[in-house]
Amino acid sequence: MPHEDRERLERMFKGEREQVNTLVCTPTLELGVDIGGLDSVLLRNVPPLPANYWQRVGRAGRRHRLAVNLAYARETSHDRAYFAEPLKLLEGRVDPPRFNLRNEVMLGKHVRAAVVTRLHQLARPASGLAQGERDEIAAALKHAFPPTVREYLFDGAGNVRREAHDVSRLDAVIARHEADLVDWVERAFHATWPAGDAEIVSRDRLRAAVLGTAEELARVIGRIRSRLSWCLRVIEDLNREQSRKGALDPDQEALRDRCERLVRRLKGVER
Repeated sequence: MPHEDRERLERMFKGEREQVNTLVCTPTLELGVDIGGLDSVLLRNVPPLPANYWQRVGRAGRRHRLAVNLAYARETSHDRAYFAEPLKLLEGRVDPPRFNLRNEVMLGKHVRAAVVTRLHQLARPASGLAQGERDEIAAALKHAFPPTVREYLFDGAGNVRREAHDVSRLDAVIARHEADLVDWVERAFHATWPAGDAEIVSRDRLRAAVLGTAEELARVIGRIRSRLSWCLRVIEDLNREQSRKGALDPDQEALRDRCERLVRRLKGVER
């Protein structure tokens, strides 16, 4: 659903005039969203865990402290088990949210965000660096992080780039300011990390994550380029098929339409 339509329906649902008094929603609404004076929730199946159940039915009764909630039990072993013993669901253990502090993928993303933050700081006059160094950092950031995805994939004339977007300038700037960046990241992570998980934020690991920033950016750009290349190949193959057959099958037409829409979005000519 388009963003504007969804916002309009949400406003109508939350309003006092009851123009819309029912919403059919995905489980994403269990994440604490206040959707107004809701007084009833109908679950189309028994949620997987007690925490999911309480989060979902908790959308109702937030204003008036009173709600009627119904859960439909399907003919599955999971649903039937809770139907037979509902207190296991209502009184079940709700584990507090946990965060895996040894997740290297998560750590790498946060380190790279810290690196970009620090580079923007170094590009400012207050950093104390010479004007030439600041200009070099600013230019590298501007080139590595253009305002739109389009610039990774298309040139100024709107043609598909044949070569991958060059991130070597960012890599060079990071290498030149390696000591400062590693010190910055270490202060941000090492001092506040729980002792039991401190191994993952050792200086050597943080340094590796800092120096791998440009490489990881290149990998992300490569994934986007792969999506674009696949779509263009599919469109080209289907166009040849249409020339041969005269008309495409409905599923082929739908596939070509999806690919063309994605290309237009990546190019910035369609939202």
